[in-house]
Amino acid sequence: MRTTTLERDSPRAPDDPDAGDDPPAVRVAVLNQPLELAASRTDVRRSWLQSEALITGITAGEPGLDLLVLSGHGPWHGGPDHLEIIGAACRRARVWAAVRTGGPVPSMALFDRDGHVVSRHTGVPGGTREPRIVDGPGGLRTALAFVGSAGALVSDPGLRGAELVVALRVDPTPGPSAVQRPTRALAWTQSCFVATANACGTVRGHRWAGWSLIAGFDGQVLASCEEEECELAVADLHPGALRSARRRRNRSGVDLHTALRRLRHPSR
Repeated sequence: MRTTTLERDSPRAPDDPDAGDDPPAVRVAVLNQPLELAASRTDVRRSWLQSEALITGITAGEPGLDLLVLSGHGPWHGGPDHLEIIGAACRRARVWAAVRTGGPVPSMALFDRDGHVVSRHTGVPGGTREPRIVDGPGGLRTALAFVGSAGALVSDPGLRGAELVVALRVDPTPGPSAVQRPTRALAWTQSCFVATANACGTVRGHRWAGWSLIAGFDGQVLASCEEEECELAVADLHPGALRSARRRRNRSGVDLHTALRRLRHPSR
């Protein structure tokens, strides 16, 4: 397993009144999880057990990891016993995890370090009645999303106010831009961190290209995988720097609509 780790300092403005009250960094990892074809219930269970092993192994090799984002399990629904496999792994490793929970309609879940499901999200608008934004790792206000086009992602009203968006790409990807562009666009327009995981591999002629990544609130890539299976990208997220940047943006009067216009027309 190849790991890309980037720790980037997030300087504060000299006049920031909260400069002395910076919360601890939140360490996040995204994985190019191999996608395999499951032909039986035994294969499906094996897939969930492989995710359990990944959580255990990655957290052992990355001390201090707060959140791990996995993209596997394909279209197979995860029942209560499958979810308990992930929950138990989170409890043992003392780590948060976001995983795709499958089903005919794309769905995903966020587990806390006690193994509880604290948030669910489906690819159907209004498919879940639970709040989209919850208190996530390190106190970051966290939301779940699926990556489609950049325009659809940045205009999703359920993500407004989130400090960290955890996203999965569920459709086959022709190349890195299909993963990176929506991720970076959302991070910049919403001033939030975005951790996007994409599967890696070919199933029934459809290819998932990997390129999982973590973007900072300025839209810059903090850490990124390439096309290698089981490649891991890790980055430290600084909540204090994000909140300071949001206050500065609010004072400058740059709103979401202005940000979207600048994204579509960079020269203006």
